[in-house]
Amino acid sequence: MTETKLTKLTNDNVRALRETMSREQAEKVRLTATTAVFDMSAKEAAIMVSYLQSQAAQDHGATGHPYKSLTAVRRKLEALEASEPSAPAPSSPPTQKAPKALA
Repeated sequence: MTETKLTKLTNDNVRALRETMSREQAEKVRLTATTAVFDMSAKEAAIMVSYLQSQAAQDHGATGHPYKSLTAVRRKLEALEASEPSAPAPSSPPTQKAPKALA
């Protein structure tokens, strides 16, 4: 299972996550005072937080908490996502080494 850990979160970042996650989402995220550990890839976590942020904008507006507090969380996840190694394209066959000549 892939884990994605964010550190140095503010109280407002953690509070925004707690306030906006559903029970099912919360089961996949462990929160402390300054960290969040997502039981998923950075890409999946960024998608989830983007969804939480859009829901927060609908419910509370896009000018204050929790919307603005989720922005830093989303940006950190996007930065981690960009630094993750990308998997090889499934359409490209694996490369094989040529057999060694017999002596």
